[in-house]
Amino acid sequence: MQKEDENLEDFIQIFSYNVKRFKMYNLDEETLKALLLNSIKDERIDLISFMGKGDISLLSFGYIFELCIYISRGKARTKKNPRDSIMSRINKFETRKVSRVEIGNFLDNFKTNIFGFLVKK
Repeated sequence: MQKEDENLEDFIQIFSYNVKRFKMYNLDEETLKALLLNSIKDERIDLISFMGKGDISLLSFGYIFELCIYISRGKARTKKNPRDSIMSRINKFETRKVSRVEIGNFLDNFKTNIFGFLVKK
């Protein structure tokens, strides 16, 4: 299970390690996908579904895997704070310690990120 403070990229790496460690790599893709989705925190599943444009259980295991890493890294990988910037911004929104300007900037960055991701695919 994903820990409370664990970002998606770290969780995906641990998940991959455990699949190899316990020799589960011969399982079919649907079973691996079910294991992955059942192990991710519910609030992160909502974010992944939003970024994946709907029900992510319909997507392939590989695509969900890549989407988790992409969401975790975001644009912040190229900046000084490389980890899970999207989730930290969402947490600010939840605690209501954010200005309207920050919300506007967040939405602009989100649009840029999602369109950039979709163009790559």
